[in-house]
Amino acid sequence: MALFEVSEIMEKRLADAEEEMKKKKKEKKVAEKPLPEPSGEGKEPGEAAVSTEETKPVEEKSPLGLEQRSALEYAKKFSKLGKRNSAELMEKLMAIQGMKPEIAVKVVDILPYTAEQVKLLFAKERANVNEEQVSKILELVGEFRK
Repeated sequence: MALFEVSEIMEKRLADAEEEMKKKKKEKKVAEKPLPEPSGEGKEPGEAAVSTEETKPVEEKSPLGLEQRSALEYAKKFSKLGKRNSAELMEKLMAIQGMKPEIAVKVVDILPYTAEQVKLLFAKERANVNEEQVSKILELVGEFRK
């Protein structure tokens, strides 16, 4: 999964979680509506009503867990292309003969500058990449890097 996809998924989760928190806060406010105060009979003038309930400070917590926040921050920080450009580059890379989706994802995430960097991405593959494929990959990456 490419970083732009991770970022998209995590942002959707964040939006959903924030919406859920808003709903819970509304429900809590409705449930905690204060009861009407007594008419004040039996009190001396100037005596204020004392509430027995203490007000607790409301802490704003992130709706995402630590791991999810970390994943979202990482994806935002290191993704180099937007969703549309990344998807388009992936599509063009997949048209190259011998390109596997896993390698195309790494090319999109890294945007290599040199032929050596591209060859390193193919290092685990049994099939060797030829110079024509490397130059085609670098050409495509160069178009999207601008």
